[in-house]
Amino acid sequence: MPFYLKKSVSVGPFRFNLSKSGIGISAGITGLRLGAGPRGRYIHAGRGGIYYRKTISNEPEGLLFQGGRPIDSPPPATPVQPSGLEALDSGAVLEMVDASSADLLKELNEKQNLTVWWPVALAFTVFLSVGLISQNISLWIPFSVMVVGILVTAYIHSRDVLKKTVPLLYDLEPEVEELYKQLHEALEELKTVGKIWLIEARGKSEDAKHEGGATHLVRRQVISVTTGLPKFLRSNIEAPTIPVGKQTLFFLPDVLLVCEGKSFGAINYRDLKVDVKEGRFVEDTEVPRDAKIVDKTWKHVNKSGGPDKRFKDNRELPVVLYEEIRLSSATGLNETLQVSRQGIGEKITGVLRDLGLLTGNADAAIG
Repeated sequence: MPFYLKKSVSVGPFRFNLSKSGIGISAGITGLRLGAGPRGRYIHAGRGGIYYRKTISNEPEGLLFQGGRPIDSPPPATPVQPSGLEALDSGAVLEMVDASSADLLKELNEKQNLTVWWPVALAFTVFLSVGLISQNISLWIPFSVMVVGILVTAYIHSRDVLKKTVPLLYDLEPEVEELYKQLHEALEELKTVGKIWLIEARGKSEDAKHEGGATHLVRRQVISVTTGLPKFLRSNIEAPTIPVGKQTLFFLPDVLLVCEGKSFGAINYRDLKVDVKEGRFVEDTEVPRDAKIVDKTWKHVNKSGGPDKRFKDNRELPVVLYEEIRLSSATGLNETLQVSRQGIGEKITGVLRDLGLLTGNADAAIG
């Protein structure tokens, strides 16, 4: 999906509007909205091309967010597997705390642990309705109770969603916006490769003769790159997203957001280490369409490298050249992607490095 910066984002009945003057908030229904923005509070009414907008107070309202953080507050302070493979898992997501995103992380983590009440309301509605139906009374009574209960449950559900949702609007400088667009394009290109795998574990081969001559083994799973946001985060951007096992990486303009269940962590791009290398791989599954085959071997090899004729089902295996992209940080991120096409990793590395330089300098200036 091509990158573009939306000018508004809705959270329940509220709409956050981004303009050259700043960020405002409005609330209401279709055809009638009350709001507050940089030029004061206003009322906006109308449909079908006829609109009415009147400022009801000229007292300006402060921006809600700028650069992804509230500006009405001061800036924040600076197992080994049975197979012999070593798991390549990242550390605890709550350990990944970037100082520039501390307020955002605190709000995300607190709100995700709030209790939702709509399932209780729904269960009570069903229980009460079934109980009334079992009585010898007119059916309109339990029917009415069920309708009212469903309406109340819908209202509570909307309140639950609203209290758990975090709005995050970005007003990007032209340089950052251009780099973030390039990051979108690089990860969009990553979506077009034949195969992307997540390396879950790696270890030395204990029987290279019967593993196609491979000196190391890996356990991997196929993954895909998408765009999106965590469930209860609303923003005017769509973030490139990569699932890495039990965690998911969201590439926001200023930080790499890491989500694991209901917990969030963040890594500033200046603190993100990206290592790219090529490696030969004995492929025992289907070879991706864009993979480069550089050699061949056999499932069971003899000392000279030829086929071991003691095995009747000894099939020939291709040796392909894959690219590995390792994402790591001092706070515990440790994920390795294996890509069937070469050259993409360097593009991603360059953009992330430039984003790190820009966002790092911005944080230093703010601090």
